[in-house]
Amino acid sequence: HTKCFHLKLFGKRPALFSHGSFLLMIVKYPLISFFTFSGEDQSLVFSKNFTFHFSLFTFLFVPFIWHSTFPTTISNIMSLLFRGTGTALATPFHADGSIDFHSLGRLIDFQLQAGIEALIPCGSTGESATMTHDEKLAVIRFTVERVAAFAGNRPRVIAGTGSNITAATIALSGEAAGLGVDGVLLVSPYYNKPTQRGLIAHFSAVAEALPDLPIILYNVPARTSSNMMAETTLELAHRYSNVAGVKEASADLEQCSMIIRDAPAHFALYSGEDSLTLPLLAMGAQGVIAVVSNQVPRQFGDMVRHGLAGNFADARQLHHHLFNLMRMNFIESNPVPVKEALGMMGIFDSANYRLPLVPLTDAHRQTLRDCLQRLGLVA
Repeated sequence: HTKCFHLKLFGKRPALFSHGSFLLMIVKYPLISFFTFSGEDQSLVFSKNFTFHFSLFTFLFVPFIWHSTFPTTISNIMSLLFRGTGTALATPFHADGSIDFHSLGRLIDFQLQAGIEALIPCGSTGESATMTHDEKLAVIRFTVERVAAFAGNRPRVIAGTGSNITAATIALSGEAAGLGVDGVLLVSPYYNKPTQRGLIAHFSAVAEALPDLPIILYNVPARTSSNMMAETTLELAHRYSNVAGVKEASADLEQCSMIIRDAPAHFALYSGEDSLTLPLLAMGAQGVIAVVSNQVPRQFGDMVRHGLAGNFADARQLHHHLFNLMRMNFIESNPVPVKEALGMMGIFDSANYRLPLVPLTDAHRQTLRDCLQRLGLVA
């Protein structure tokens, strides 16, 4: 008899968690005294006494039993930076290469209306590699202000501020913090291929320079040419309370399992591969930082929420429903397909890219359109 409840504390985004018997017993058993009556006085007195003592036991002892038995506790959930789906926002450009803030506003509004749990501007999907420092700050500021103006439940804003220069990472992260972000996503340094000791030194420098800023590590070996091993991630997670999670895009389920098993309570693993989100949720991941949620934030977000609630039958159905779109987003270099799709859907005025990225081939464009049509996303 397990139900899902939304908990809202300290003005934070409601956290989805699953628990049944605790609240069920608190609500159910006090009602026995009203409905258990046999006509005998002694029977009525016994019912009231039993109800009182059982309810007292429930209030005093069940929370401790629950806390020691289940790994995902209420306190753990509330300490996480976010739980659910974070969208790695694509950045729209005009034909002249300048940022199209009008289209960006439509994309953010689309995400807000769908109830997404986090927004990540200036990540890989946002083409941050070809954006200037000032452009990144402009996009981050725009996202923070757009979210702040939203009247509903506001997602966390987690800015992509990582680079392969430690000093530059610290500087941009600090400026993003000043703009009001809830945290930063730091990609593992690319091209210079640091050792595991070098990765620890890099992330330690950022964590110590900005001790009040939550940090999500980003391990994406396909883009950085180096894998951040589980032992490295766990050392940083245990050493720094502001190292709040890792976006794992290694596609190594054993590595992910080690991190999930041995991480401290404040630390979350987020899937960095859309198509592996469901199995990672089954292993204990707390969500995903996704590409496909640009196009289908409500459906993909529901899949993740079902998985977090333990409702894997419905989660599996949505996973299979969206699986081809997840794959289509990588038929050419990300974010080329997803931006093309957003243009077809009318969320972006047009799909423009900065070199060295180029538009989809005609054949892939038609394949993508066919996929979107089957999902009812375009006419």
